[in-house]
Amino acid sequence: MEKMKADWPAQPLILLIKTAMDDIANHTQKFIEIFALSRHFRLVTNRRQHVFALLDLEHEIFLHAGIVPHKSDTSGVACFPRLRRGHIDPFDSRGLQSHMPTRGQCYTREEISAAHGGGTIEYLPTVGDRVVCACLRTDPNYNPAAPRVILPGRGRDIERCAGVLCAQRGPIPVYLKRAPNAWEHVGYYEVEGFSQSSADIARYEAQTGRAVAMAIYMRECVTAASTNDKKDALFELAENIRSHEDWWVFPAQDAIQGFMGTDPIFIVGDQPSNSEWLPSHPNRIAFYEHLQRVGVPNAHLTDLYKKRGKSGTLRGVLPNDFHDHVSLFRREVEILQPTRIVALGHLAHRLLIQHVTEWRPALSRMWHFAYVVRYGKLSQYEANMRRAIWGI
Repeated sequence: MEKMKADWPAQPLILLIKTAMDDIANHTQKFIEIFALSRHFRLVTNRRQHVFALLDLEHEIFLHAGIVPHKSDTSGVACFPRLRRGHIDPFDSRGLQSHMPTRGQCYTREEISAAHGGGTIEYLPTVGDRVVCACLRTDPNYNPAAPRVILPGRGRDIERCAGVLCAQRGPIPVYLKRAPNAWEHVGYYEVEGFSQSSADIARYEAQTGRAVAMAIYMRECVTAASTNDKKDALFELAENIRSHEDWWVFPAQDAIQGFMGTDPIFIVGDQPSNSEWLPSHPNRIAFYEHLQRVGVPNAHLTDLYKKRGKSGTLRGVLPNDFHDHVSLFRREVEILQPTRIVALGHLAHRLLIQHVTEWRPALSRMWHFAYVVRYGKLSQYEANMRRAIWGI
Protein backbone atom coordinates (compact mmCIF):
# COMPACT_ATOMS: atom_id res chain seq x y z
CA MET A 1 0.00 0.00 0.00
CA GLU A 2 1.28 3.48 -0.80
CA LYS A 3 -0.37 6.65 0.53
CA MET A 4 -0.52 9.56 -1.88
CA LYS A 5 -1.59 13.17 -1.38
CA ALA A 6 -4.87 14.05 -3.00
CA ASP A 7 -5.57 17.01 -5.24
CA TRP A 8 -8.82 17.82 -3.46
CA PRO A 9 -9.17 20.55 -0.79
CA ALA A 10 -10.55 17.98 1.67
CA GLN A 11 -7.34 15.93 1.34
CA PRO A 12 -9.11 12.56 1.17
CA LEU A 13 -7.20 9.31 1.45
CA ILE A 14 -6.08 7.72 -1.83
CA LEU A 15 -4.61 4.26 -1.90
CA LEU A 16 -2.69 2.78 -4.81
CA ILE A 17 -3.12 -0.98 -5.07
CA LYS A 18 -0.89 -2.90 -7.46
CA THR A 19 -1.36 -6.60 -8.16
CA ALA A 20 1.48 -8.80 -9.37
CA MET A 21 1.07 -9.77 -13.04
CA ASP A 22 1.04 -13.51 -12.32
CA ASP A 23 -0.79 -13.39 -9.02
CA ILE A 24 -4.45 -13.45 -8.10
CA ALA A 25 -4.88 -11.25 -5.05
CA ASN A 26 -7.76 -11.13 -2.63
CA HIS A 27 -7.97 -7.71 -1.00
CA THR A 28 -11.69 -7.83 -0.33
CA GLN A 29 -11.64 -6.61 3.27
CA LYS A 30 -9.02 -3.94 2.55
CA PHE A 31 -11.05 -2.58 -0.36
CA ILE A 32 -14.20 -2.44 1.73
CA GLU A 33 -12.38 -0.40 4.37
CA ILE A 34 -10.99 1.94 1.73
CA PHE A 35 -14.40 2.62 0.24
CA ALA A 36 -15.94 3.20 3.67
CA LEU A 37 -13.27 5.63 4.89
CA SER A 38 -12.43 7.72 1.87
CA ARG A 39 -14.20 9.83 -0.71
CA HIS A 40 -12.23 8.42 -3.60
CA PHE A 41 -9.58 5.87 -4.41
CA ARG A 42 -7.41 4.69 -7.28
CA LEU A 43 -7.15 1.10 -8.44
CA VAL A 44 -4.38 -0.18 -10.72
CA THR A 45 -4.72 -3.67 -12.18
CA ASN A 46 -3.58 -5.35 -15.40
CA ARG A 47 -2.09 -2.10 -16.80
CA ARG A 48 -5.40 -0.30 -16.28
CA GLN A 49 -5.93 2.51 -13.81
CA HIS A 50 -9.30 3.50 -12.37
CA VAL A 51 -10.15 6.41 -10.12
CA PHE A 52 -13.45 6.52 -8.21
CA ALA A 53 -14.66 9.74 -6.56
CA LEU A 54 -17.79 9.81 -4.44
CA LEU A 55 -19.83 12.90 -5.36
CA ASP A 56 -23.14 12.38 -3.60
CA LEU A 57 -23.42 9.81 -0.82
CA GLU A 58 -27.19 10.13 -0.36
CA HIS A 59 -27.94 9.45 -4.04
CA GLU A 60 -24.97 7.10 -4.53
CA ILE A 61 -23.50 9.11 -7.41
CA PHE A 62 -19.81 8.80 -8.12
CA LEU A 63 -17.33 9.63 -10.87
CA HIS A 64 -15.33 6.87 -12.51
CA ALA A 65 -12.33 7.84 -14.63
CA GLY A 66 -10.58 4.95 -16.36
CA ILE A 67 -7.11 5.17 -17.89
CA VAL A 68 -6.15 2.41 -20.30
CA PRO A 69 -3.22 1.92 -22.70
CA HIS A 70 -3.98 3.42 -26.11
CA LYS A 71 -4.24 0.78 -28.86
CA SER A 72 -1.88 2.56 -31.25
CA ASP A 73 0.72 3.53 -28.65
CA THR A 74 1.47 1.39 -25.63
CA SER A 75 3.05 4.38 -23.91
CA GLY A 76 -0.05 6.56 -24.22
CA VAL A 77 -3.32 6.49 -22.35
CA ALA A 78 -6.98 7.03 -23.11
CA CYS A 79 -9.24 8.46 -20.41
CA PHE A 80 -12.98 7.81 -20.21
CA PRO A 81 -14.67 9.62 -17.32
CA ARG A 82 -18.28 8.79 -16.53
CA LEU A 83 -20.83 9.42 -13.85
CA ARG A 84 -22.34 6.35 -12.28
CA ARG A 85 -24.98 5.60 -9.73
CA GLY A 86 -24.95 2.62 -7.43
CA HIS A 87 -22.55 0.30 -5.67
CA ILE A 88 -19.05 -0.44 -6.99
CA ASP A 89 -17.83 -4.02 -6.89
CA PRO A 90 -14.11 -3.80 -7.74
CA PHE A 91 -13.64 -7.51 -7.13
CA ASP A 92 -15.87 -8.70 -9.96
CA SER A 93 -13.62 -9.93 -12.78
CA ARG A 94 -15.92 -8.64 -15.49
CA GLY A 95 -14.64 -5.12 -14.88
CA LEU A 96 -16.12 -1.80 -13.95
CA GLN A 97 -19.45 -2.30 -15.68
CA SER A 98 -20.00 -5.55 -13.81
CA HIS A 99 -22.57 -4.04 -11.48
CA MET A 100 -24.96 -3.73 -14.41
CA PRO A 101 -27.68 -4.66 -14.47
CA THR A 102 -29.14 -4.71 -10.97
CA ARG A 103 -32.83 -5.46 -10.78
CA GLY A 104 -34.80 -2.41 -9.69
CA GLN A 105 -31.93 -0.01 -10.51
CA CYS A 106 -32.35 2.69 -13.18
CA TYR A 107 -29.77 3.35 -15.89
CA THR A 108 -29.34 5.80 -18.76
CA ARG A 109 -29.46 4.58 -22.33
CA GLU A 110 -25.75 5.36 -22.60
CA GLU A 111 -24.98 3.08 -19.65
CA ILE A 112 -27.19 0.34 -21.08
CA SER A 113 -25.40 0.59 -24.42
CA ALA A 114 -22.00 0.50 -22.73
CA ALA A 115 -22.98 -2.63 -20.79
CA HIS A 116 -24.68 -4.65 -23.55
CA GLY A 117 -23.78 -3.04 -26.88
CA GLY A 118 -26.21 -1.73 -29.47
CA GLY A 119 -27.57 1.77 -29.97
CA THR A 120 -29.09 4.27 -27.58
CA ILE A 121 -32.36 4.88 -29.45
CA GLU A 122 -33.72 1.52 -30.61
CA TYR A 123 -36.31 -0.32 -28.51
CA LEU A 124 -34.50 -3.58 -29.31
CA PRO A 125 -30.77 -2.75 -29.57
CA THR A 126 -28.81 -5.24 -31.64
CA VAL A 127 -25.20 -6.32 -32.02
CA GLY A 128 -24.68 -8.12 -35.30
CA ASP A 129 -27.64 -10.44 -35.74
CA ARG A 130 -28.62 -10.58 -32.06
CA VAL A 131 -30.98 -8.49 -29.96
CA VAL A 132 -28.97 -7.77 -26.80
CA CYS A 133 -31.65 -6.15 -24.61
CA ALA A 134 -35.08 -4.51 -24.70
CA CYS A 135 -35.79 -0.89 -23.71
CA LEU A 136 -39.54 -0.45 -23.54
CA ARG A 137 -41.91 2.41 -22.88
CA THR A 138 -44.96 1.41 -20.88
CA ASP A 139 -47.21 4.36 -21.87
CA PRO A 140 -50.79 3.26 -22.69
CA ASN A 141 -50.11 3.79 -26.41
CA TYR A 142 -46.81 1.87 -26.43
CA ASN A 143 -46.36 -1.32 -24.38
CA PRO A 144 -48.82 -1.14 -21.48
CA ALA A 145 -48.34 -4.84 -20.63
CA ALA A 146 -44.52 -4.79 -20.80
CA PRO A 147 -42.38 -6.70 -20.09
CA ARG A 148 -44.81 -9.60 -20.64
CA VAL A 149 -46.06 -8.27 -23.98
CA ILE A 150 -44.07 -6.22 -26.51
CA LEU A 151 -46.02 -4.49 -29.27
CA PRO A 152 -43.68 -3.53 -32.16
CA GLY A 153 -44.99 -0.83 -34.45
CA ARG A 154 -44.77 -0.59 -38.21
CA GLY A 155 -41.60 0.20 -40.11
CA ARG A 156 -38.79 -1.75 -41.75
CA ASP A 157 -36.22 -1.48 -38.97
CA ILE A 158 -38.79 -1.89 -36.18
CA GLU A 159 -40.23 -5.04 -37.72
CA ARG A 160 -36.77 -6.42 -38.58
CA CYS A 161 -35.63 -6.18 -34.95
CA ALA A 162 -38.86 -7.81 -33.80
CA GLY A 163 -38.27 -10.69 -36.21
CA VAL A 164 -34.69 -11.14 -34.98
CA LEU A 165 -35.90 -11.32 -31.37
CA CYS A 166 -38.58 -13.89 -32.21
CA ALA A 167 -36.04 -16.09 -34.02
CA GLN A 168 -33.29 -16.12 -31.40
CA ARG A 169 -33.05 -18.25 -28.28
CA GLY A 170 -32.12 -17.30 -24.74
CA PRO A 171 -32.95 -14.47 -22.36
CA ILE A 172 -32.21 -10.77 -22.73
CA PRO A 173 -32.15 -8.06 -20.04
CA VAL A 174 -35.27 -5.88 -20.12
CA TYR A 175 -35.47 -2.22 -19.12
CA LEU A 176 -38.65 -0.15 -18.66
CA LYS A 177 -38.70 3.64 -18.97
CA ARG A 178 -39.56 5.28 -15.65
CA ALA A 179 -38.49 8.90 -16.32
CA PRO A 180 -36.52 10.83 -18.95
CA ASN A 181 -33.36 8.77 -19.56
CA ALA A 182 -34.07 6.58 -16.53
CA TRP A 183 -34.65 2.95 -17.47
CA GLU A 184 -35.32 0.38 -14.76
CA HIS A 185 -33.92 -3.13 -15.11
CA VAL A 186 -36.79 -5.53 -14.43
CA GLY A 187 -35.08 -8.88 -15.06
CA TYR A 188 -34.26 -11.29 -17.86
CA TYR A 189 -36.94 -12.42 -20.29
CA GLU A 190 -37.10 -14.67 -23.34
CA VAL A 191 -39.61 -15.06 -26.15
CA GLU A 192 -42.42 -17.46 -25.30
CA GLY A 193 -44.34 -16.90 -28.53
CA PHE A 194 -45.70 -14.25 -30.85
CA SER A 195 -48.86 -13.48 -32.80
CA GLN A 196 -49.58 -11.74 -36.08
CA SER A 197 -53.21 -12.82 -36.27
CA SER A 198 -55.62 -10.18 -37.54
CA ALA A 199 -57.80 -10.52 -34.43
CA ASP A 200 -54.87 -9.92 -32.05
CA ILE A 201 -53.49 -7.05 -34.14
CA ALA A 202 -56.92 -5.37 -34.21
CA ARG A 203 -57.27 -5.74 -30.43
CA TYR A 204 -53.86 -4.28 -29.66
CA GLU A 205 -54.27 -1.44 -32.17
CA ALA A 206 -57.58 -0.52 -30.54
CA GLN A 207 -55.90 -0.67 -27.13
CA THR A 208 -52.89 1.51 -28.03
CA GLY A 209 -54.36 3.73 -30.74
CA ARG A 210 -51.45 3.08 -33.11
CA ALA A 211 -50.31 0.65 -35.79
CA VAL A 212 -49.04 -2.68 -34.40
CA ALA A 213 -47.08 -5.21 -36.46
CA MET A 214 -47.22 -8.13 -34.01
CA ALA A 215 -47.44 -9.09 -30.37
CA ILE A 216 -44.40 -10.72 -28.77
CA TYR A 217 -45.10 -12.69 -25.60
CA MET A 218 -42.23 -12.83 -23.12
CA ARG A 219 -41.64 -14.96 -20.05
CA GLU A 220 -39.29 -14.27 -17.19
CA CYS A 221 -36.31 -16.58 -16.93
CA VAL A 222 -35.63 -18.21 -13.60
CA THR A 223 -31.85 -18.31 -13.56
CA ALA A 224 -29.13 -18.05 -10.97
CA ALA A 225 -30.03 -15.02 -8.86
CA SER A 226 -26.52 -13.54 -8.74
CA THR A 227 -23.01 -13.91 -10.04
CA ASN A 228 -22.09 -15.73 -6.83
CA ASP A 229 -24.88 -18.26 -7.40
CA LYS A 230 -23.63 -18.83 -10.94
CA LYS A 231 -20.06 -19.24 -9.78
CA ASP A 232 -21.15 -21.70 -7.09
CA ALA A 233 -23.04 -23.75 -9.68
CA LEU A 234 -20.08 -23.66 -12.09
CA PHE A 235 -17.65 -24.60 -9.33
CA GLU A 236 -19.75 -27.66 -8.47
CA LEU A 237 -19.88 -28.61 -12.15
CA ALA A 238 -16.12 -28.10 -12.55
CA GLU A 239 -15.42 -30.33 -9.55
CA ASN A 240 -17.58 -33.03 -11.11
CA ILE A 241 -15.64 -32.75 -14.38
CA ARG A 242 -12.24 -32.84 -12.67
CA SER A 243 -13.22 -35.97 -10.75
CA HIS A 244 -13.01 -37.93 -14.01
CA GLU A 245 -9.66 -39.11 -15.32
CA ASP A 246 -8.37 -37.08 -18.27
CA TRP A 247 -11.32 -34.67 -18.21
CA TRP A 248 -10.38 -30.99 -18.37
CA VAL A 249 -11.70 -27.43 -18.08
CA PHE A 250 -10.19 -24.14 -19.25
CA PRO A 251 -8.06 -22.65 -16.44
CA ALA A 252 -8.27 -19.10 -15.12
CA GLN A 253 -5.27 -16.83 -15.64
CA ASP A 254 -5.04 -13.18 -14.56
CA ALA A 255 -8.26 -11.49 -15.77
CA ILE A 256 -9.32 -14.45 -17.93
CA GLN A 257 -11.77 -16.58 -15.96
CA GLY A 258 -11.75 -19.68 -18.18
CA PHE A 259 -14.45 -22.21 -17.32
CA MET A 260 -15.51 -20.04 -14.36
CA GLY A 261 -16.44 -17.12 -16.62
CA THR A 262 -20.05 -16.03 -16.01
CA ASP A 263 -20.75 -13.64 -18.88
CA PRO A 264 -23.46 -14.80 -21.33
CA ILE A 265 -20.85 -15.41 -24.04
CA PHE A 266 -19.77 -19.03 -24.55
CA ILE A 267 -16.60 -19.89 -26.47
CA VAL A 268 -16.71 -23.61 -27.17
CA GLY A 269 -14.08 -26.01 -28.46
CA ASP A 270 -14.72 -29.54 -29.65
CA GLN A 271 -12.37 -31.38 -27.23
CA PRO A 272 -9.29 -30.61 -25.09
CA SER A 273 -5.99 -31.90 -26.46
CA ASN A 274 -3.47 -34.07 -24.63
CA SER A 275 -1.16 -31.07 -24.14
CA GLU A 276 -0.60 -29.74 -20.61
CA TRP A 277 -1.39 -26.27 -22.04
CA LEU A 278 0.75 -24.39 -19.52
CA PRO A 279 0.64 -20.56 -19.29
CA SER A 280 3.75 -20.45 -21.50
CA HIS A 281 2.10 -22.43 -24.32
CA PRO A 282 1.92 -20.22 -27.45
CA ASN A 283 -1.68 -21.27 -28.14
CA ARG A 284 -2.77 -20.27 -24.65
CA ILE A 285 -0.89 -16.96 -24.83
CA ALA A 286 -2.49 -16.08 -28.17
CA PHE A 287 -5.99 -17.09 -27.12
CA TYR A 288 -6.04 -15.44 -23.69
CA GLU A 289 -4.32 -12.22 -24.81
CA HIS A 290 -6.85 -11.73 -27.61
CA LEU A 291 -9.82 -12.44 -25.33
CA GLN A 292 -8.56 -9.60 -23.15
CA ARG A 293 -8.14 -7.31 -26.15
CA VAL A 294 -11.69 -7.76 -27.41
CA GLY A 295 -13.16 -7.21 -23.95
CA VAL A 296 -14.40 -10.66 -22.95
CA PRO A 297 -12.15 -11.80 -20.07
CA ASN A 298 -15.21 -13.18 -18.28
CA ALA A 299 -16.51 -15.18 -21.25
CA HIS A 300 -17.31 -18.80 -20.39
CA LEU A 301 -14.66 -21.04 -21.99
CA THR A 302 -15.55 -24.69 -22.38
CA ASP A 303 -15.44 -27.77 -24.62
CA LEU A 304 -18.43 -29.72 -25.85
CA TYR A 305 -16.61 -32.98 -25.07
CA LYS A 306 -14.58 -32.65 -21.86
CA LYS A 307 -12.24 -35.64 -22.14
CA ARG A 308 -8.75 -35.09 -23.51
CA GLY A 309 -7.92 -36.65 -26.86
CA LYS A 310 -6.03 -36.36 -30.09
CA SER A 311 -6.98 -33.39 -32.28
CA GLY A 312 -9.77 -34.21 -34.71
CA THR A 313 -10.87 -37.41 -32.94
CA LEU A 314 -14.52 -36.33 -32.99
CA ARG A 315 -14.53 -36.12 -36.80
CA GLY A 316 -15.01 -39.88 -36.83
CA VAL A 317 -17.34 -42.12 -34.85
CA LEU A 318 -18.46 -40.33 -31.72
CA PRO A 319 -17.55 -41.90 -28.36
CA ASN A 320 -20.27 -43.80 -26.50
CA ASP A 321 -20.35 -41.19 -23.75
CA PHE A 322 -20.58 -38.21 -26.12
CA HIS A 323 -24.20 -37.46 -25.22
CA ASP A 324 -23.31 -37.46 -21.52
CA HIS A 325 -20.93 -34.61 -22.29
CA VAL A 326 -23.62 -32.81 -24.28
CA SER A 327 -25.80 -33.05 -21.17
CA LEU A 328 -23.02 -31.42 -19.14
CA PHE A 329 -22.83 -28.63 -21.72
CA ARG A 330 -26.60 -28.12 -21.49
CA ARG A 331 -26.17 -27.72 -17.74
CA GLU A 332 -23.65 -24.93 -18.38
CA VAL A 333 -26.18 -23.30 -20.70
CA GLU A 334 -28.89 -23.65 -18.06
CA ILE A 335 -26.71 -21.91 -15.46
CA LEU A 336 -25.52 -18.98 -17.59
CA GLN A 337 -28.23 -18.59 -20.28
CA PRO A 338 -25.87 -17.36 -23.03
CA THR A 339 -26.80 -14.79 -25.65
CA ARG A 340 -23.94 -15.82 -27.95
CA ILE A 341 -22.23 -19.20 -28.46
CA VAL A 342 -18.98 -19.00 -30.43
CA ALA A 343 -17.51 -22.22 -31.79
CA LEU A 344 -13.73 -22.62 -31.88
CA GLY A 345 -13.19 -23.89 -35.41
CA HIS A 346 -15.18 -25.88 -37.97
CA LEU A 347 -15.45 -29.13 -36.00
CA ALA A 348 -16.89 -27.53 -32.87
CA HIS A 349 -19.28 -25.53 -35.05
CA ARG A 350 -20.54 -28.65 -36.83
CA LEU A 351 -20.98 -30.60 -33.58
CA LEU A 352 -22.93 -27.76 -31.96
CA ILE A 353 -25.21 -27.44 -34.99
CA GLN A 354 -25.88 -31.18 -34.97
CA HIS A 355 -26.28 -31.81 -31.24
CA VAL A 356 -27.42 -28.53 -29.67
CA THR A 357 -29.83 -27.58 -32.41
CA GLU A 358 -32.04 -25.27 -30.36
CA TRP A 359 -29.16 -22.79 -29.95
CA ARG A 360 -28.33 -22.45 -33.65
CA PRO A 361 -29.63 -18.83 -33.83
CA ALA A 362 -27.10 -17.82 -31.17
CA LEU A 363 -24.20 -19.66 -32.83
CA SER A 364 -21.20 -18.17 -34.63
CA ARG A 365 -17.68 -19.42 -35.42
CA MET A 366 -14.17 -18.10 -34.90
CA TRP A 367 -10.74 -19.50 -35.71
CA HIS A 368 -9.34 -22.10 -33.36
CA PHE A 369 -6.29 -20.77 -31.53
CA ALA A 370 -4.19 -23.74 -32.70
CA TYR A 371 -4.95 -22.83 -36.33
CA VAL A 372 -4.04 -19.19 -35.66
CA VAL A 373 -0.62 -20.04 -34.22
CA ARG A 374 0.20 -22.84 -36.67
CA TYR A 375 -0.58 -20.80 -39.79
CA GLY A 376 0.64 -17.38 -38.64
CA LYS A 377 -2.76 -15.66 -38.38
CA LEU A 378 -2.02 -13.64 -35.23
CA SER A 379 -2.27 -10.28 -37.01
CA GLN A 380 -5.81 -11.13 -38.15
CA TYR A 381 -6.98 -12.93 -35.00
CA GLU A 382 -8.42 -9.92 -33.19
CA ALA A 383 -10.62 -8.93 -36.14
CA ASN A 384 -11.78 -12.52 -36.58
CA MET A 385 -12.62 -12.77 -32.88
CA ARG A 386 -14.51 -9.47 -32.85
CA ARG A 387 -16.64 -10.49 -35.81
CA ALA A 388 -17.55 -13.81 -34.20
CA ILE A 389 -18.33 -12.38 -30.77
CA TRP A 390 -19.69 -8.91 -31.48
CA GLY A 391 -20.67 -9.14 -35.13
CA ILE A 392 -18.41 -6.22 -36.05
